[in-house]
Amino acid sequence: MQPRELLIAPVLPEALRPLAEELNRSGVTINWNLGAGEQQQLQGLVRRHGRGILVDRASERTRPGGPPKPARYWLKVWGDLDRASAHTVPRITNVLPMRPATARNHTDTLTAGLALLEEQQGIAQ
Repeated sequence: MQPRELLIAPVLPEALRPLAEELNRSGVTINWNLGAGEQQQLQGLVRRHGRGILVDRASERTRPGGPPKPARYWLKVWGDLDRASAHTVPRITNVLPMRPATARNHTDTLTAGLALLEEQQGIAQ
């Protein structure tokens, strides 16, 4: 998929440009219409969670070829990360976290299960 033309407002702070560029590369286009306070809020989210998490969250919620959404929409979506992390139990260090459920994960699991069944049927015959 070809990235769309990068829509960056001329007043977007330099600190947010790498986020805008990563979002564009992943196919997420945003109308950057944030006020100064909202820009500071977004910079705080980037510091707390990292650009990768914000880009992943936006990519999961973006339809390929869909119209650009306003930055205020994404600010609310990304703000949920703060609320979610405030309600999570501290992670136990000797347990590996599960991958987030995606269609690809389900397909991989189904494919592995089918391969195992075929193998077991070959042994039984």
